[in-house]
This record gives sequence, structure tokens and C-alpha cells, in this order.
Amino acid sequence: MLNRTSMLCCVLFSVALSAAVQNSPVSGDFAGLVKITDSGRRLYLQCSGTGSPTVLLEAGLRVRSDYWSYNTAKPPEESVFPGIAKFTHVCAYDRPGTVIGTTAKDWSRSDPVPMPRSALSVVDDLHALVRAARLPLPLVLAGHSMGGLFVRMYALKFPEDVDGMVFVDALPDGLRQNMTTAQYTLFVHLNTEIPSSLDLYKSEYETIPFAQAFDELRKLQSTGSLKPMPLVVLSRGLPEPIPAEDVPAGFSEALEKAWRMQQDALAKLEPGAQQIIATKSDHYIMLRQPRLVIRAVRDVVDAVHAGQNHVSPHE
Repeated sequence: MLNRTSMLCCVLFSVALSAAVQNSPVSGDFAGLVKITDSGRRLYLQCSGTGSPTVLLEAGLRVRSDYWSYNTAKPPEESVFPGIAKFTHVCAYDRPGTVIGTTAKDWSRSDPVPMPRSALSVVDDLHALVRAARLPLPLVLAGHSMGGLFVRMYALKFPEDVDGMVFVDALPDGLRQNMTTAQYTLFVHLNTEIPSSLDLYKSEYETIPFAQAFDELRKLQSTGSLKPMPLVVLSRGLPEPIPAEDVPAGFSEALEKAWRMQQDALAKLEPGAQQIIATKSDHYIMLRQPRLVIRAVRDVVDAVHAGQNHVSPHE
């Protein structure tokens, strides 16, 4: 148990850290809370490495930023976050309501917000974090799953901030076009239901309505398209494992067919975009083939250095 003196030291240290973040750019190694609003709401940010541009990693729906530092590759490979830190500055952050496990210590390290929330509020939070942490611009954004949707929306709303992107099996906005109404409804349900193991976290658990998110994307697109920039689209090569008892016959096949078609559509967002199929991965490419993600990010960073709007093909 902390005594009064040690509690006071902790408070003073927290205040000093917050002041340091607000008054000087985050560079090199950093891990802590950054105040993003006048009311004092904070987001947890972790950064490592040096160089430019800064790569900012956006995790998928309900996933804490730690995922970028883990992998299940066999044979073992270096994880994405430390791998990128070897050649440039890289940051990742916890969105409110995200998790890395089922106990309280595994919950988001950022301050909670009311749920459900909009995708646009996520984008605005990220913009506020970039400004509060004074991350040097421009950025290269990499987003997994729904995180891919978030970074796409960010690049549309704040184009001056972004000079390159990597989609890691990113959530496409056109799945509904290639699935029946029943199939699409089930897909959304599977991705938004709250497991009983997280009942205690239910009021804070990240909840973002899909239909509203896609509407917000369309509104941003109506004001202009993405500016020219290098883009790599990493798409899964293995089907997402779904227990047969959880879905009707033919659902998994229909999902994979629609997903492949819409991944192809994402690769057409930028002239010269490169699409790579992760042949050994399901949805979690950063866990199964982290080296592939690191290489894609490095290719985009190199293209930004060279002033190119596309990545150079490998020899």
C-alpha cells in the first residue's frame, strides 16, 4: 500500500509527465498518458525508435495497441512495433474500450468514454492526440481491420497530416454489396457482440455502429478523394476461422469471397497501390506474418523519403 508521501510523489510525477508531453514533442521512447481535451481526458500512447516519418499504428475494433508488439509466427519473427522502431519513429495508442484479455489489467489504459461512439469521434481523438503529443508531420498510418477504416477516414479529413498508408486486412466499406442481407447482418453481429467474459467491462467496451461508420466515410468521400500517396494493401490469404456451429452453411465461403472482392477494391483507392496477399495468415496478419507488415511499412516510408506516390516494386 502506498503511504501519503509516495502517493504525493506519484501525483507530482504524473503532473510533470503530462506537462512534459504538452510542452515538447514526443520522440524516441515514450509510454504514458497524454491529455487530449481541456477537460483532462487522456489517451495512452507508446512510441519507440527515431527518424521520420513517424509511423502511427491503429489497432482493430476492441483491440488494445499491444497486439502490434506480439506475434505467433512459426518460426518466430520480430513483432511489428519493435521491427518498425529499428528504422523510424513508431507510435501506437489505446482507444478507449479496447482490451488485450479478459481481466481488469488487460483493459484499455486510456480514459473511458460513453459507448457506443462514432468512427468519426475516433478520428478526431487521434487528431487531438497527434497535436497534443506534437508528433512530427507528416505521418504514415497503418491500420488493421476497423483500424484500416479509421486511418482511411483520417487521411480524408486531415490530408495534410498523412503521406502514406498501409492497410492490414482492413475492413472494407462495400461488403454489403457482395453478401445477402442475412449474411451481412450475421457478419456485423459476430463482430459486435460482447462476450460474457467481459460483462464487467460492458459499459466501457468499445462499440462502434458499422452502418454509421460507413455513412461517415461516404460523407468524407463526398468532399474529396484521398490525396496521392503510397499505399500498400495487405490482404489475408487464409479464411477467418469461424466455428461451424456459429454460422449457417455457406456463410464462411460467402464472407471470404466478398472480402477478397472488397480487398481488391481497396487496392484501387490509389493509382499505383500495391496489394500483397498474406498467404500464411488469416485476419491477424500482424500476428501471423509480422515481417510482411514491417516490410510493407518500410516500403511506404522509403517511398515518402523518395517523394514518390507509390512504392517501388521489389526486384
